[in-house]
Amino acid sequence: MEIGWNLWGTLPHLLPSEPLVYLGILTSMAKVMVSLPDDLLAEVDAEARRGGTTRSAVMREFADAALRKRREGRAAAMRSLLSDISPHGGRAAEQVKATRPGP
Repeated sequence: MEIGWNLWGTLPHLLPSEPLVYLGILTSMAKVMVSLPDDLLAEVDAEARRGGTTRSAVMREFADAALRKRREGRAAAMRSLLSDISPHGGRAAEQVKATRPGP
């Protein structure tokens, strides 16, 4: 494990192979800018205060929950579609055999 320093030479962090949490910040996370309407941001801030956490943590949790729900919904839809599958050709071979004259 190799230790490196950030651009300011102050915060130690692990180089790319492993993330390090320093003062509650995961140093290997991407930073993004997101535009939100003021009223939505106010709700996010209120949720963060209620949970004693940060805007970022609230947004991560919401994004994770929404994406997990979408994945689970897609998986359920696929299971539903695949629950009534039949072999290639359906029941054609069985129907042909059933209509053949006996010996």
